[in-house]
Amino acid sequence: MKKQAKNVTQSPQNLPNTPNGLILDLAIANEEEWYTTADMMYHFKLSRSSIYRLRMKNIIPALKLGGTVVYPKTLVNKILMNMALQNVNGSIKE
Repeated sequence: MKKQAKNVTQSPQNLPNTPNGLILDLAIANEEEWYTTADMMYHFKLSRSSIYRLRMKNIIPALKLGGTVVYPKTLVNKILMNMALQNVNGSIKE
């Protein structure tokens, strides 16, 4: 007797959650551009250990494909931009 695979659709209720309360849309993820750790080090002038700490604290989202860790470019840019804006807004006192 064969078991039939359940047909699971990705409704907003069962989409995977990512750090910072973001919801990952699987259709968008397929077209996403990805940073490698080397790309992150070059573009953001971060050390490998700093990137590792951000990933382990779930500040930046990451995915391990084979033996390579990759980071979704769009989400990383948005998260880092929000962090920068919070720093600017926090330093402005009226």
